[in-house]
Amino acid sequence: MKTLSLIPHISEKAYQMSISGTYIFDVPTDANKAEIARLVESKYKVSVITVNVLNRKGKKARSIRLGSKTQPIYGTRAKTKKAFVKLKKGEIIQIEAFSEVQAQADQADNSKKEKKVSKK
Repeated sequence: MKTLSLIPHISEKAYQMSISGTYIFDVPTDANKAEIARLVESKYKVSVITVNVLNRKGKKARSIRLGSKTQPIYGTRAKTKKAFVKLKKGEIIQIEAFSEVQAQADQADNSKKEKKVSKK
């Protein structure tokens, strides 16, 4: 039996989607939708409605060789796979980076309110 790892994808888009109940995870390229759904349900104790996956090809990479032969060396970056997991309405997953962003946004809102109150 293979072991899967779920790594939360941290980006602005992922944060905005998490507000509406869809979370993005980086998963191994050999994982399928059913395995991802079972893993999310068991790890976070939530109900998964749908799982959509996005396969991304590795980009072509080039590096320059230094020395007497200056011909470029070509290769490719690794292929990746993202899983978009939609949860049942009202359920959330606590992702540490997202909670830090929310706390900073709350602090900014509070400071704006304090400035408005002090001006009046």
